[in-house]
Amino acid sequence: MAVPGPVTSSRSMGPNEWIREARAILVTNADDIRRDIGPIQPDLPPEPGPSRPLDALPPDAQSAYEALPARGSVGADELAIDAGLRIEEALNCLGILEETGMALRHRDGTWSARLRHGAGAGIDV
Repeated sequence: MAVPGPVTSSRSMGPNEWIREARAILVTNADDIRRDIGPIQPDLPPEPGPSRPLDALPPDAQSAYEALPARGSVGADELAIDAGLRIEEALNCLGILEETGMALRHRDGTWSARLRHGAGAGIDV
């Protein structure tokens, strides 16, 4: 296979000669190649991406987690607004996040994210 080039270019001499002498098949795009040799790479099953604890959460809980501040803490009412949830939904999500070790409830009633998740793991933010 060869891609033709301008006849005025010395770089095109080889491919143009091969095409003229029928030593190469003229191709102008990837469709020409696929038509002659088939798919370049067979369809492979998708590889699973990295699994994160966040991926296993329901969408509302993911939104709540993402609304938790990186530093400091926030009340459930403010978190509900930031996550676009009703207060009841936010409280439910915070409970899920606390159970999974992804959020920490402070004595003053505010919430913060945890850097590492799981029982006994991590540094509280």
